[in-house]
Amino acid sequence: MAEFFEEVVKEGADKKLAANWLLNEYPFLLQEARVGFTEYPVSAANFAKLLSLVEEKTISGTMGKDVLREMISRRNSPQEVMAAQGLEQISDAERIAAVAREIVAANPKQLEQYRKGKTATFGWFVGQVMKATRGQANPQVVREVLTKELGG
Repeated sequence: MAEFFEEVVKEGADKKLAANWLLNEYPFLLQEARVGFTEYPVSAANFAKLLSLVEEKTISGTMGKDVLREMISRRNSPQEVMAAQGLEQISDAERIAAVAREIVAANPKQLEQYRKGKTATFGWFVGQVMKATRGQANPQVVREVLTKELGG
């Protein structure tokens, strides 16, 4: 595992992120797939690419785990898995705003509650946008967009 870690870092992965994923996520997913570490289902280069995608926030950590799961079972690159499943984090504020506007317009009761001071409704709106984008929207951008859309 130490040699694999060194290869992943040599391929450009952040040391701390690589260590975290190699000690936590990867062994769990290998065990789940009933694949041994020494079978090397994921190359060091592909592992580093996946970590780069997570670090650059192209995909979320949760999406990264799903991609890694598929990389183990299908032995594909992260890009191949993402293309096959349509996975990529949406960070385009205008695209997220369009979804948010639809949700706000379709839920006047919740909008009224929010404007009357029920701040927990903000979390509900965030959840609805995340649901509508199948969890692909960048949560930070969603919060920023909703703050603007809800007039807060």
